[in-house]
Amino acid sequence: FLPPYQSMGYFFLYSFIRFWAPYVISLAVAFFILWVARYYNSIRGGVFFEKEELYFLAGGLFLTGHPGWIIYIVVVCFIYFAMCASHFSFTKETPRVSFYYWWLPCAAFVILIQPILIRYEWYANLFL
Repeated sequence: FLPPYQSMGYFFLYSFIRFWAPYVISLAVAFFILWVARYYNSIRGGVFFEKEELYFLAGGLFLTGHPGWIIYIVVVCFIYFAMCASHFSFTKETPRVSFYYWWLPCAAFVILIQPILIRYEWYANLFL
């Protein structure tokens, strides 16, 4: 029923926005964060991230989708803060805590809680 009432361009635009735009947005964010993280890591001589850790970060950002990448950043910051606080409480030192094995499990956690978060209006409004 589309061609008599709307052009095919409307169909393609609607399909793109509905199905592909969240992943295009998360891909753009992932490339931007990857570029920024790689830049600052190279300036400091590689003290922030290991070589492949940057790709785990970008992969997690991409896999979580458009509104999920926002929650992903919050979850990563919260877990990293908890790891640093617990390490400090036991050792009274502030060394670098590696997040190498936590990037992708955090992404999986965000993907799993997205059906729960979609019930809330503030999260549902983040979608396109």
